[in-house]
Amino acid sequence: MRIIGIDLGVTAKHRAIIVDERSQFISPVIQFETQLAELERLRARALEGADPDCSLVVVMEATNIVWYPISVYFTRHGDTVHVVNPRMSADLARFYKRHAKSDRLSTKVLARLPLVSPESLYPLVLSGADYLAMQRGCRELDRLTVQSSAIKNRLQAIDLLGWPGLKQRVFSDPSGTAARWFRNHFYDPQRVVEAGEAGLRQTWRVAGGAQDDEDWIEPLVALAKELRRLYGDLSTYLDYNALAAEVAREQRRLADLEADANSIPAATWRPSRAWGRMAQQSSSASLAIPADSLPTAASVAGVAWCRVVTRVARGRARACASPRPVPTWSRSTPISTPMPRARETPR
Repeated sequence: MRIIGIDLGVTAKHRAIIVDERSQFISPVIQFETQLAELERLRARALEGADPDCSLVVVMEATNIVWYPISVYFTRHGDTVHVVNPRMSADLARFYKRHAKSDRLSTKVLARLPLVSPESLYPLVLSGADYLAMQRGCRELDRLTVQSSAIKNRLQAIDLLGWPGLKQRVFSDPSGTAARWFRNHFYDPQRVVEAGEAGLRQTWRVAGGAQDDEDWIEPLVALAKELRRLYGDLSTYLDYNALAAEVAREQRRLADLEADANSIPAATWRPSRAWGRMAQQSSSASLAIPADSLPTAASVAGVAWCRVVTRVARGRARACASPRPVPTWSRSTPISTPMPRARETPR
C-alpha cells in the first residue's frame, strides 16, 4: 500500500508526500498544481517500484472546493480517497510537534492518518454531476433569497421613517406590485396630495395597474395628508427626494436579484421524482423526505427544499470528512455527574 498526503493550496501550489505501508516516507515534498499532467506524474511517482496490485490511498483536507477535481482524478483511477476534517490532522500535528505548523508537517500528518487512525477514516463517495449542480443551484438560490429578504427589510425600515403606518393602513403586502409602483413614482407625500385620488387612479391605470386593485389609493391619500400635518414643512425635517432616490435604488437591486433567481433553470434546483427515490435509497437517514413531498414548482417550498439540500450537503461533507464516531446513549447508560469542589475555608 502507498499513501499520498496532500496539503491543498488555494492560491499557492499543492504539496504532497508519499508514505509506504511501514509509515516510511519514500519521497520529498512534491509541489504540483491541479493539472492532469502533474496529477499523472504524482500518481506514477507514488506507485513507482510497487507491486502491480498495490493499492493507493490519498488523504487530503477539505480545503475550499479545490479538493473536488483532485478527488475525481484519483477516484476514476480506482484509488481510495479520504477527505478528512482539518481538526483531525491538527490534533495529530500537535502530537508530532507541539505548537508547529508547516507545509511539510501537514503533508506528513495527512499521509500517516490511515496508519495511525484507520478506524476514523471513511472513503469519499462522489455524488455525481447532477447532485453537485443541484447543490450549487440551491446555494445560489438561497443566497439570492437571503439578499432579497435583506432589501425588503430595508425598504420596510425606510417606510417606517417616511411613511409610518403604511403597512397597517395602506399596503398589507409591502412587496406587492402596487407598493413597489408607489415607491417608484409617489414616495413624496406632497406629490400624493397634489395628485389626489383621481390623479393616482388615472396614473395607476395608465401604468397597467389592475382596476380591481385600487383599494389602497384612498387610504394612501389620507395618510399623506396626515404626514404633512405631522412633519409640517416636509423639507425641514425629512428629505423625501433623497428617500425616494434611495428607495428606487433598493427596488432596482431587488428586481435584479429576483430576475437572477428566476433565471436559474428549474431543472437545476428542482429534484425529479427519480432523484428523490435515489436520494431516499442512498441517504434516507439524512434526507428523511418522501419523494411525493418534493417541490415541483418554483415557490417558497422550492426555496425551503434548497435549504434542506444545503443542510444535507453540509452533513454529507462532514460525513466524508471522517468524523469521529458518535457515542450512543440509552436509558440504561449511567450518567456520572462531577461532584462540586468543597469550598475551602480560609485559615
